[in-house]
Order: sequence, then C-alpha cells, then structure tokens
Amino acid sequence: MDGAWWHDLRSGDIDELAMHLNAFQWRYDQLGAGYFFGHLAEIDLPHVTVFRERLNHSTRQSGSLPPGTIGLVVPWSTGGAMWMNGVCMTDARIALSDRAEVEFCTASDADYAFAIVDSAIIEDALESTGARMAPHLHRKLSIAQLPGASGSALRQLFTIAHGSLGEVPDSLRADTARRLLADQFTMELVEVLSKAAPAEERNGALRKRVVDRARDLMLGHLDEPLSILDVCKHVGASRRKLNYCFQEVLGTTPLAYMRAIRLNGVRRDMLACGGKGEGVYDIAARWGFWHFGQFSADYKHHFGELPSHTLQRGKDCLIRR
Repeated sequence: MDGAWWHDLRSGDIDELAMHLNAFQWRYDQLGAGYFFGHLAEIDLPHVTVFRERLNHSTRQSGSLPPGTIGLVVPWSTGGAMWMNGVCMTDARIALSDRAEVEFCTASDADYAFAIVDSAIIEDALESTGARMAPHLHRKLSIAQLPGASGSALRQLFTIAHGSLGEVPDSLRADTARRLLADQFTMELVEVLSKAAPAEERNGALRKRVVDRARDLMLGHLDEPLSILDVCKHVGASRRKLNYCFQEVLGTTPLAYMRAIRLNGVRRDMLACGGKGEGVYDIAARWGFWHFGQFSADYKHHFGELPSHTLQRGKDCLIRR
C-alpha cells in the first residue's frame, strides 16, 4: 500500500529494497544464505523521513545518505547484532551520519529504525537554541552514546511512526500531527548532536584497519581469489586474528564474507546482463568461480534459486522494458 506520505514495501528481492531508497546512493549484499525477505516501511514528514526495516538474513549495506541530510540509526530490537563502520550497536548507542560514507552490517532477523533530516533544518534549530554540534560528530559517521533520556525519547517517536510495522498510523493522518512529529524528531536530534558522547570501543579502530586491508586485497583479486593464508601474510595477521577481526567488525568470517560478496556480484551482473549474450559460466568466471558445479550449488544455497533462473529473470526484465 502506498500513499502520499506513507509507503510499505515487502520484497524477496534485495535489490528492490535498494531501488526504493532511490534518493540514497545505497547497495545491499546478502551475506546470509537462503531465500531473502525484507520489509521496509517509510513515513514522509516535513523535512524528515522516518524508516523501519526488518530483514530475515544478514546483510552488508553501504553508501551515502541523500545530499543535504543528516541520518541516525537505532536498533529496534536486540534480536540480532548490528555493526556500523566496524562498531557493534547496542540499545544505548546511536549511529549518526553527517555527509559521510556508511557501512552497515546486520545479523539475521535484523529490525532497526532510521531517519534522515534536512541539514538546513538542523542547523536552524541548533542556532535558534544556542546549541552546537559536538565536534566528534561533524562531517563524519559516528557511533555515539545517547545522552540522558534521549534513547527512550527517540524510541517513543519511532514507535509513533512505526510501532505497528506495515500499518498506517491513524494518529498521523492529519497534516498537523505529522508536522508536530517532524518538529519533535528535529529537536531530539539537536539534543543528541549537541550532547552525545563518543561511544568507547576498545581496539575497534585497529580491528577495522585489519579488516579493511584484508578486504582491499581480496577485492583486488576477484578473478583469481587469494587463499586465506596469502591474505594473512599480506596484512601481517594470523588466521585466528583475522577471523576474530572479521567477526568483530562484520559479524562473519573472511572466507564467508568474500564468498558472499562474489556471489552477490554474479547475481547483480546476471540481473543486469541485458542483451550482452553472456551465459552463467561467463559471468561466474569473471568473479573467480571456476568449478561450475560447486558454484551452482553454492549459488542455490545462498539465494534459494539456480543461477540460470536469475539470468532468465534479468533477460525477462530487459524484454519488459
């Protein structure tokens, strides 16, 4: 169901969720294996957009927010862990992005809320209240410790918007009600931006540097994947340490992560292949899958369908265009 201010999307196609966020520069990769299902609800308020998303499999999401906005993310439930730029999220933490790239990893059965607010509105509110954005939040992605009662206040506002996921909130049908809720979100975000303290994450930056070096190396050899021992040698870490860093930063192992990223790359290329005349094997080989039988089995396990079916869907979409 869609309205002028309320939207509800339920999909088994992970890329459809990304396309719905068309104002974002956003990408999803499915990390967990099996049929995917996602539910994304959106409420458009004056200068504020409020979302809630529920996913049945772990994902990696990356990109940037719409220009001229500041965003915040809070866990809705504690059913599955979330990692934002390598830091594990908890109920007492919030992620804030001010003109910064975001990397967001979710565990299975993820449920979280996020909002974006026009930067100009935030700047006006800061000026009118005599407050200033905390320096550690300016023009970056930060994980912050929620000040005072801000955690419960934000959750109350998100509950008004999306307490019953997938149902139009009757309390917001009036324009005045939506305007008041937007004002409340703005003022609460000003409170957070001016008073939130940095979330302490011991050794978090070091772990993320190890993971980033390993990923850069592995992504540079997609057509001929490196062994995990080669990766360890180049980044100067033991296999145990590398596994630990990946688990802490991304919630998965190096091998599982790279296999998932490569499988997602194959899937995305097959859906976008159009009239290039490439077959499944051509695309799979480009992503470093040389043992076609094993690739086909891994692909079906990960996405719940054969690669040939995905390729056919890509061709069918081209014909419908």
